[in-house]
Amino acid sequence: MRHKALLLTILLSISLLSGCISGGGGNVSTAPPTTPSTEPPPTTTPVPTTEAPTTAPPATQPPAEVDPPKAHGLVEWMYYDEAMENLMDDGKPILVYFWGVDCPFCDAMDENTFSDPEVVEYITQNFNPIEVNIYTFKPISQLDPSISGASLAQVYRLSGVPAYTFINYELEIRLPLAMYLDSEQMMIFLTFVAEEIYREMSLSAYIRQVQGQD
Repeated sequence: MRHKALLLTILLSISLLSGCISGGGGNVSTAPPTTPSTEPPPTTTPVPTTEAPTTAPPATQPPAEVDPPKAHGLVEWMYYDEAMENLMDDGKPILVYFWGVDCPFCDAMDENTFSDPEVVEYITQNFNPIEVNIYTFKPISQLDPSISGASLAQVYRLSGVPAYTFINYELEIRLPLAMYLDSEQMMIFLTFVAEEIYREMSLSAYIRQVQGQD
């Protein structure tokens, strides 16, 4: 299992992030939107073509020290490497939640959306969830110490947090959706991903379809 997780980590070294604080010094959002106005673009970020190493790391090289997942609501967040390995074992997409310190909308996500029993149960049954603090330079992967929340935020040039993305079994890495989502909006996004509706239509089209059924 470890070599498989190592391969995934290398392939996904450039993955994931984006709401409260703008990456370019932009303005802070003043209120969460009432309906999702941003969606993951139909195209995907190419997976890096870096080849896996042909030899294992030296036995004397200890794995990087990583902090345990932070608590956000009632969701049981996984370690980065654990989620990557599970992706190949159970096929459940990885849900990536990007957050930051001093972010009131991130706090609201913790207190409301990620504490909603329906949302928590759906994530548990259908995803391998990970949380990423975009301000930390500490490694989040034992297999690749270069991967940190800050490095991923820089690679993805996030506009802010909270933000969300997912990685499916085909290792398609979707660009982030950056905005506050209440429980109802989050369930729409989660269903859109878990049922692979993104293969057939855009998120905005799916939202219109759902709203038309109400």
